[in-house]
Amino acid sequence: MTDRHDPPNVETILISPTSGDKADSGSSKHRGWTAEWDLALLEETGNCGAHIPGHNQVMKCWEAVTAAIKARGLPHDNPRTIQRRFEKLKAKYVAKRAKEEATTGVEDFGDDDNDPFNQLMEDLLLEMKDHEAEKEQTKEAKKNIEASLVAGGKLLRDKAAHQILGGTAVAIGGVEPKF
Repeated sequence: MTDRHDPPNVETILISPTSGDKADSGSSKHRGWTAEWDLALLEETGNCGAHIPGHNQVMKCWEAVTAAIKARGLPHDNPRTIQRRFEKLKAKYVAKRAKEEATTGVEDFGDDDNDPFNQLMEDLLLEMKDHEAEKEQTKEAKKNIEASLVAGGKLLRDKAAHQILGGTAVAIGGVEPKF
């Protein structure tokens, strides 16, 4: 007779507590990243423009990257995970480049580097830098337009006040009346 606590067709698996590492908790889902997957991430980030998203488009861009990565067969399906991985790769690359520049004293533009990861990352960083510069130019142009409108409004107010105080006729939307 079988015990009701141990049915014959069930295998008992004991999981020992670990040091909090979720990747080793017995999950069959692959959580690691390979160099090939990192390269695919950079390619799809560039293709979808997630590194330079438009206004209120950040999540939509990373969802597009996630869909493209899933289509390539990568097991990652969370846009936040994909975004964090890109940010981590970017931070590591920038730190590595800064360290190399500090030790050699010469800025490396990556032109002679045949590593596709480095080339893609350099391209993405350059696009990000250009995008930020364009945003700053647009912001400055808007400020200049606003300042000129404010100045024009002040000029019109001053002119109207001078005409009113001077007792001259004020024409509204046409030729001044003749008396």
